[in-house]
Amino acid sequence: MPPPTFSTDKDQVIGIMAGGYGAIIDAMEGGAEDNIEAGKTDLKSVNLTKTDTVVGITASGNTPYVLGGAIEYANSRGATTIGLSCNKNSKLPKLAKIPITPIVGPEVITGSTRLKAGTAQKNGFKYAYHCFYDRNRKSIWKFNGGFKSI
Repeated sequence: MPPPTFSTDKDQVIGIMAGGYGAIIDAMEGGAEDNIEAGKTDLKSVNLTKTDTVVGITASGNTPYVLGGAIEYANSRGATTIGLSCNKNSKLPKLAKIPITPIVGPEVITGSTRLKAGTAQKNGFKYAYHCFYDRNRKSIWKFNGGFKSI
């Protein structure tokens, strides 16, 4: 996947998603988002350190891959953690060092997280990314997980 902005080097921006890159184009039914160990393994594969930043992105704020996998593991490594969800009463804002919780209200289609919540998260992530990019000059981003600044 090419770097998103500012002519960043391909090693400066790494995308990680529950279920892997295949989940971007094919539905990953069967619990990829519920796999805590996969979240930890994915972050271990990029050699996460205390100088990194991980943003956990989950509309409900309760997705195990993000909570137990990405955020708890990143916290244990001393990394900065940001939680981006649309549910202020979820677990994510309590686990992340910096919570971002745009409140969008109920979706038009009950149970869907791809409408208002998806738009709010995209915008919240965009602002967080640019703040950390400007500060660190490089970062790693994750769908349904977060980004890591190196």
